[in-house]
Amino acid sequence: MNDIVNESINRSKEVNKELNAFVTILDNPEYHENPNSLLNGVPYSAKDMFSTKGILTTGSSNALKDYVPFYDATVIKRLKEAGAILISKSAGDEFGLGGTGTTPLEWFVILMIKTGKQEDLHQVLLFL
Repeated sequence: MNDIVNESINRSKEVNKELNAFVTILDNPEYHENPNSLLNGVPYSAKDMFSTKGILTTGSSNALKDYVPFYDATVIKRLKEAGAILISKSAGDEFGLGGTGTTPLEWFVILMIKTGKQEDLHQVLLFL
């Protein structure tokens, strides 16, 4: 993995301690190199609503708390083919119904900047 991917994984873990933004953070993400793509090597987080083969996909719901799909959603498949690297699955409202972040699986997603500094806003936007 490249430094950007490793830094993104580490930063996601740090941010998650305070914001509970991720359902899953992958320590060893899958990588399919595609040197002809602008997305090659770019780390990203997918909403936990998208099926990801072999990776926990809960839809932020207790009804799917142990579900591990056997296929990738089309968008995940295309990102993978483009060389993008899935590093995490982000939490949200249960089954995507709502917009407050207050009904995910077992926690609240904290969506605020505590210090109000511009650089903190930039970091949160980069890593969520």
